[in-house]
Amino acid sequence: MKQHAKLHDLLPASARGHVEDLIRFEAETYAKAMMRKGKRKVNGGNVAAFVFVALVTGGVVYGFIALALVWPLFFIGAAIAVGFGGLFLVVGGGQLFDYEADPDVAATADRRQEEISSTTADGTDRIS
Repeated sequence: MKQHAKLHDLLPASARGHVEDLIRFEAETYAKAMMRKGKRKVNGGNVAAFVFVALVTGGVVYGFIALALVWPLFFIGAAIAVGFGGLFLVVGGGQLFDYEADPDVAATADRRQEEISSTTADGTDRIS
């Protein structure tokens, strides 16, 4: 946004219209993203699952490392456990919050569902 504002200042007055539209769009998108982020709520069940996976992964890795002190081949098992546990945590990290439904998205989905339900399997419109 800052770069576009600087570009806006450098352009002649006759060419500023589109850049103003772009800046306005970016500001609106940023504001919506910040409002959405402010309205999110922590999902307790997902946080509990996240902590559970972290504890199980830690326990398994601890066991593998303890065994690896006796037989070094168990370091491979520890690495695999860290990999899988880490992947589960990375993937699950995005699910820790619940967001309010966006009314624009919900309205579009409802309209699309109405369009789908008003046609038959062969693609022709139903007669009411």
